[in-house]
Amino acid sequence: MARNALLLSGADLARWRREHAAGDRPAALPYGAEALEQNGFRVDGVRLSERPAATKVRDVVEHRLGVPVARTVKGAAKVARANLVIASLEREAIVMSALRRAHVPPYRRAPLVALTCWLADDARGADEATRAQLRSRFAHVDAFVYWSRNQTPILRELGIPDRKLVPVGFCADADYFTPDPAVPQDIDLLAVGQDGGRDYATLFDAVRGTDLVVDIVCPVSYLPPNIPQDNVRLHGVVDSRAYAAMLRRAKVVVVPTHERAYPTGQSVALEASATGACVVVTGSTPLREYFTDGQDALLVDVHDPADLRARLRQALADEALRRRVGTGARANVTGRFTADIMWRDILAALRDRALLPA
Repeated sequence: MARNALLLSGADLARWRREHAAGDRPAALPYGAEALEQNGFRVDGVRLSERPAATKVRDVVEHRLGVPVARTVKGAAKVARANLVIASLEREAIVMSALRRAHVPPYRRAPLVALTCWLADDARGADEATRAQLRSRFAHVDAFVYWSRNQTPILRELGIPDRKLVPVGFCADADYFTPDPAVPQDIDLLAVGQDGGRDYATLFDAVRGTDLVVDIVCPVSYLPPNIPQDNVRLHGVVDSRAYAAMLRRAKVVVVPTHERAYPTGQSVALEASATGACVVVTGSTPLREYFTDGQDALLVDVHDPADLRARLRQALADEALRRRVGTGARANVTGRFTADIMWRDILAALRDRALLPA
């Protein structure tokens, strides 16, 4: 008998599934949660009204409270039927955690699992008042899933007990992001992403005044000033199909990042890897858990434009190196970082912690 998993997400899951069926999204559900359906779960979400009046009221309330509220409240009946509630991402867990603290039925019934991206980064270096607020907000979450082991001591120091900590590898859709040797590689350097952890300033310093040209998929508003016009081609935002096509066209995909507690840049780096691209990525502490230099990526030092410039030149000049690294990159994703692997590891951890039946 299938069990029920409720996914609290800012996405409309029915629309997401339709777009996936049409080939416009790489996964059928956010974070590859459709893999749960291969493990005995029926995955559901909470759909909100799109009527203008309802949207306006919801936006006003959530803006004033500073956290998502509507899906948790409207989804009460689905929570009552759920065997597992997954908050995607951690902000979606805040209201349910508060309702559990207040013993409001039915929110204490099912285990609450938070897919966690920024919590460790927020806690690292925060003052004690902020740390106390974070502890309070998430006190009644049963498990925190996060995507790099370096965050474990940070979350432990925040006061989260080990039994709630679940580090796993992230995932990429290796069936959507695939190699295609027939596609000509007519983009030398490609950079994609608008995460706050991107370090475009170092990339610009690396290419400025050289013959290197990088194509960038990112809103201009996310880029630093003084863009080197001779070295950068801007594409704004593209859809998933165009993005996947550009990854296949790229000789080198470069993912420059700052040092963060979380593995910023891992989505693009893994998706590019899945296409067999040669990825040049900043060797931040968390991303060194994902990639091995010279085997499945070329790693560069944080905030080091000279090192980045040298590795970009090396990769562009050596086709054999690109092919070898790209082959290793694809194998790295299919062997370690798929949705099936990620969710299998999550479910195993939840069973080990008696949050799900064995």
